[in-house]
Amino acid sequence: MFNNLTLTHFIIIGVVGLVATTIIVGTVISTKMNKSSSPTKLGKLEIISAKTEWKLFESGSVLLDNVFVGGSNSDGGSIYVCRVNSSIASELLPGMYDPVQGSCQMTWGGKTYSYSKFDLLTTNDPSSLVWLGNKDGDVSLGSIVGGLSDRSDELNIARAMISGGQAIGKVHGRHSKAYVPFAGKETEIFSYEVLCSFDYKL
Repeated sequence: MFNNLTLTHFIIIGVVGLVATTIIVGTVISTKMNKSSSPTKLGKLEIISAKTEWKLFESGSVLLDNVFVGGSNSDGGSIYVCRVNSSIASELLPGMYDPVQGSCQMTWGGKTYSYSKFDLLTTNDPSSLVWLGNKDGDVSLGSIVGGLSDRSDELNIARAMISGGQAIGKVHGRHSKAYVPFAGKETEIFSYEVLCSFDYKL
């Protein structure tokens, strides 16, 4: 009788423990799923790619075969993603480097400015980067931050078709649009592509 009673107690304790464990595991999974689907969490992705970095451009110091090709101009030549610490705007601004013109073009205050000292976006794995369509100041998950405004707004890298070629500039979420350099002016774009990395985490 003692053995039967003890066995019954063990079975009851085992069942209660199993049920409690199931409830706890279910709660943890549910909580993680809810956190993962939270717009606030998803909106703050951190790029962790060691394959991509910015390198200071000095004539002959950066091999163009290691620089990320961001698109092509109207003549079919390659263009590249650059960024510059602007003395005019006191901002870090992404832009476009066209070897034909020999400078980094970025936009601010309705105009295009050219800089001879700038950073180029380099990668040893171009397949880890992709351009994704966006509009009205939005950016996709994994979007790369290419600059920072004087109000600490993150500026993502934008690309748009314009006059038979592509131009690279910035997405300004606060303004709900992107800006690219064209014909010496800052051109407003409402439908554009954003450069993103496949390598990101919450």
